[in-house]
Amino acid sequence: MIETIKAIILDFQESQLEIGVTRRLQMETVPGKAAVCIGVRRSGKSTYLFQIMQRLLDQGVPRQNILYLNFFDDRLHNLRQVGPGLITEAYYSIFPEKKNT
Repeated sequence: MIETIKAIILDFQESQLEIGVTRRLQMETVPGKAAVCIGVRRSGKSTYLFQIMQRLLDQGVPRQNILYLNFFDDRLHNLRQVGPGLITEAYYSIFPEKKNT
């Protein structure tokens, strides 16, 4: 399972972000905390998060500092059995230098 998660993380690192049409939305964030966007299906949550990611990249944040997983990915269907801790384990095995930053 960890190899699958690593593959998904690396797929995202190499993918182009689909940012759609930029909207004038503001989302307040807290430094050092995860940002979560919730809403009904097909309302543009993923597109909005991709826009935030693109803005971070434009500001010079390294792509390796951004972790994105789509939990609807069929490859993650067994994640409940192993637990979400495997995600951070997979991420830090790819980018060990990020563990203490």
